[in-house]
Amino acid sequence: MINSINRSANLTAKRARGMHENAITGIRLEVIHFLRTPLRRVQEVLSEVSQAGSADAFFRDMSLERKERLFLQQMARILRLDGSYTLNLSVSMLADAAFIRQLAEQAHQRRIIIEIQDPGSLLQLGAGEQQQIFIHVKRLINTGYRVWLDDLYPEHLLYWCRSGIDFDAVKIDAALFKKLALSNEGLAAVVRRYRDIGRQVVVEGVETIDDYVTCLHGAADAIQGYFFKSQWVSLPAKTR
Repeated sequence: MINSINRSANLTAKRARGMHENAITGIRLEVIHFLRTPLRRVQEVLSEVSQAGSADAFFRDMSLERKERLFLQQMARILRLDGSYTLNLSVSMLADAAFIRQLAEQAHQRRIIIEIQDPGSLLQLGAGEQQQIFIHVKRLINTGYRVWLDDLYPEHLLYWCRSGIDFDAVKIDAALFKKLALSNEGLAAVVRRYRDIGRQVVVEGVETIDDYVTCLHGAADAIQGYFFKSQWVSLPAKTR
């Protein structure tokens, strides 16, 4: 199944190669604000694309090899700045043993946080393949990376709990947050559940002061969203 995920990731590479050239124009840095330790500075690295249409579609059509190359290029670029940064990495990238070996050998000053951006993809794998993913995650943690689960939904929780990994943080995405915010106890209940697997819970999609207060009452550790200003960083031509 891992091979099928990798084949799927490369399926449209030939068709998409032309449109990828020079399409990434820069990096947007989104602040992750820690509610109880406000002096802690972490920002998420997000690619800005020049082409029309969805950024999600752009990256969905990108080959696995190009995603891995982009990850390493952006990591090298961002380490020239101060602070800690999160970079997105997919389950298909985690399945690539050669890439994990290369990543483990990178100097990163313990300032890079890896966000597993599609934790639901783990459910497509067999038990043995899931264990291989867990081994790769543990290797990255052992080389000093912090690892977060991005966009985790309650139905994913059991599968990741089987890993025995104590993740540095787990993120609730904007759509789930909006749904949970409708109930006084909804967010707090999910935050408590997520602490079974992550030391901290980060909420995305915070746009208003009401959202901010909801996250405080829900005992979230950190928040992210348009409530905070983003920073844009241009990329040298060779990294685009």
